[in-house]
Amino acid sequence: MKKLFISILAVAAAVACTKTNVDFEQPAEIGFAPVASMSSKAAIADGIYPAAQPIGIWSNYDGTIEPTVGETDKTLDYENNFQTAYLNNVKFESKSVNSATVWGGATPYYWPTNGSLVFAGYSIQEGKGVNTKATYNFSTDVMTIPDYVQELSTDKTFDLLWFGRTADSYNYRNATTAVPVKFNHALSWITIQVKGEGTAIADGNVWAVKSVELLDVVNKGTATLTGATANWALSTEKGNMSVFSGTKSLTGTAANIEDVTNGTVVLPQTPVKLKVSYSYNTPAGKNITETKEVELTLDAKVSDNNLWKPGYHYTYTLTFKANEILVAPSVVDWTPETVVPGVTVE
Repeated sequence: MKKLFISILAVAAAVACTKTNVDFEQPAEIGFAPVASMSSKAAIADGIYPAAQPIGIWSNYDGTIEPTVGETDKTLDYENNFQTAYLNNVKFESKSVNSATVWGGATPYYWPTNGSLVFAGYSIQEGKGVNTKATYNFSTDVMTIPDYVQELSTDKTFDLLWFGRTADSYNYRNATTAVPVKFNHALSWITIQVKGEGTAIADGNVWAVKSVELLDVVNKGTATLTGATANWALSTEKGNMSVFSGTKSLTGTAANIEDVTNGTVVLPQTPVKLKVSYSYNTPAGKNITETKEVELTLDAKVSDNNLWKPGYHYTYTLTFKANEILVAPSVVDWTPETVVPGVTVE
């Protein structure tokens, strides 16, 4: 499964706090600094975390483990250490600090000057608050997001991401360098391509696709996110997802067909049927429209259990011939692409 890398950065702030059981003297604000980009509700394919999307954050504290900048401890004892809640499902959103765009709390949250913190988090849709039903257990590294609903309109779909506890984040209390955090994709990304052969692309008899629709898509479920693994318990609620509506002429080269670029993002589930409407000319020159349903199965070469899996990109190429539609599936992890040092999709 490919992961979206962002970074945590301690942002300097000259604000004093009253001392409590956790020592604050010259605090540094806790901030996230992913690379800014235009807002994207669809599949994040370029490794850039969208600027308009907030992040929901949990953090636990341990006063017995002192950080050493540059040290990486991969064997932290989460069952016995880091048992004190520090941040509990709070919203971090983009803001400008010293002309830089960072993610922080509307009311700033600060690193303690003693002890250490570890973090976990998930992506939040633009304009929304934290998911109040979501929970995270630092001891077991299990995040639960109950009753998650994915929109059936591809201009509103959302690429749900998460990351669990990370040993890399404990040692950057007052660091000036970024802490690497790996976001995992919790959903599946579907791409439909179309092309023609023979009569379908003959001169004077060009075929055209009119609409493409996924049928009976389950769009609600509960996600149990452990480490880098997503498991979904799906509901029985289903609906149709329109992928394309318009007119797209066929050529001999496979081309993506979608109203919203990278917008077909669904809960992991058994592949559904695709409903396709297309038009063509009869030998007498009359234009007619036909509609067919196509099974979007996966063979053993790309899936051992015929399931769309979290964090994978499935491409179905439909080849239109005079008397049939052929389907060729392929699957890859979401493609790695380096954006800037430390911010990539792995």
